[in-house]
Amino acid sequence: MARKESDKRITATLDADMYRKLCNLAERKDESLSDVLREAVDLLIRYDNEDYYPLARIEAARVNQMVDLMASMSSKLDNVSKYMVEGFTSILNVTNGDAPNYLQRVMDEDDPDRIVRDE
Repeated sequence: MARKESDKRITATLDADMYRKLCNLAERKDESLSDVLREAVDLLIRYDNEDYYPLARIEAARVNQMVDLMASMSSKLDNVSKYMVEGFTSILNVTNGDAPNYLQRVMDEDDPDRIVRDE
């Protein structure tokens, strides 16, 4: 990355082991030492400000699994509540007499097979 006029120069002291790790990382990423240090400082600042939390792969997979399960449970709960409302509505309609039903028919007393009227 080319140096800009707004860039500031700093001096840092690293022990030999840390310097070797930094050089290996820069070589592996095919970047300059300055770019790798810039990324490291940015990551440290984000982590310190609680904008970044490094999740292990297994933790990220578990979080994704739990999000999927919560979405599934929400869908199932919606279906169950819909069926409950429909069931209670049907029961209320029957008890209120809104639904046609054989108990509402008035039979002729002399001829039980003959219906006098439907209400």
